[in-house]
Amino acid sequence: MLQIAAGGSATAALAWLFVTLDSSPAQVYRQTNSFTSVMASALVVACILYAFAFEYMLRRLKRRTYPDRVALARLLELIRDTESAIARTENWTALDRAQFQIRLARLTIGP
Repeated sequence: MLQIAAGGSATAALAWLFVTLDSSPAQVYRQTNSFTSVMASALVVACILYAFAFEYMLRRLKRRTYPDRVALARLLELIRDTESAIARTENWTALDRAQFQIRLARLTIGP
């Protein structure tokens, strides 16, 4: 019956039916219960493997992007340092400086 739901053949379903008709209800329950416990165990193992794989991929991604994030943070700090010099040479108003600082703050890099 389980194979039909999983896309099995009709012959397998008939064989399962004949086996269950010859068995007592207690035997059918034990067979189904053991199959269910095996499937539950397989599902737990698959979930654990998926969790480890996901954690590995996250660590790998962080390790690869770390140098880029450090470089971008340094670049952002350099831009913040030059903001006062640019503001003086271009005669920015307080509103222009605030707008520049807000745009820098919207970048989600650095501290």
